[in-house]
Amino acid sequence: MMEQPPLRELRDVAWFERTMEAGVGALYLNQNQLIAGDWDGKINCWNLDGQGIWSAQTSNRVSGFARGGE
Repeated sequence: MMEQPPLRELRDVAWFERTMEAGVGALYLNQNQLIAGDWDGKINCWNLDGQGIWSAQTSNRVSGFARGGE
């Protein structure tokens, strides 16, 4: 069974607008963070206050995320 996405008010997530160097290919949102991957292989992670947590560069387009464990 797939996890249901959290419901949010638009005004609570307006900070989610972020700029990435290339088109976004994948997004992941949970109760603690937003992760976005772009067509040039860049992955950025922000907390829900809008602060950058980490970023990484991969060798290819990011088209999805695989998660494991908690």
